[in-house]
Amino acid sequence: MWSWEVFLPKSLSTFKSQNKARHRIFGDILSYFSDKATSCIPAAQKSIAKSSCIAAKGYNDAVDAEARYQMKKAMNDARWEASQNGYATLLPANNLRKEQFTDETPLFVKEYSDFYTTDRGFHPRAVNSSPDGSWATTSSLSMMNMPILQYASENRTPTLIIHGEKAHSHYFSEDAFKALGNDNKELYIVPGATHVDLYDNKAGVIPYDKLEVFFKENLK
Repeated sequence: MWSWEVFLPKSLSTFKSQNKARHRIFGDILSYFSDKATSCIPAAQKSIAKSSCIAAKGYNDAVDAEARYQMKKAMNDARWEASQNGYATLLPANNLRKEQFTDETPLFVKEYSDFYTTDRGFHPRAVNSSPDGSWATTSSLSMMNMPILQYASENRTPTLIIHGEKAHSHYFSEDAFKALGNDNKELYIVPGATHVDLYDNKAGVIPYDKLEVFFKENLK
């Protein structure tokens, strides 16, 4: 779900010609810029997914302290089994296949499936694509305790955050935008776009012109 690339395009035509993997701009790169970097290189990011927050609190912060404790306990217990298997015991497949959808399947789950289980974003070894398993059973332990955006207020890097109006993850970008301490920041909402619409531009809504203007103004 997250890639770690930054584009510094020489021209819009070059930017648009990148392959579909490179269209998935910036993944969780914001955590790098806001938490660690003192670089003056501008950062642009779209479809933020705060993976550590999802691991610790669930979507929309629905997981409380007791539920989180039980999650940690279960994962610690799973270490015993994992240690016998080289810590490679996997959780079930991360995304449903289309034939597994029911009337209760959330729309965003269907959108993820349409990307990760099809030619749009499938890779046989990707945790979001493989039908045989996903993350290691103990992988979320460290993720749950990562204080993402802890030092976001110290950020001085020009930052553009792009998110879809209809994305289930919309609040991730809003939280990140509020946490950033720099004045040169913008949260740009793409009308009608979902989270996955900004991955590979199948929907034709990635705001290339906005990105071009941002980089030209800040790469001086």
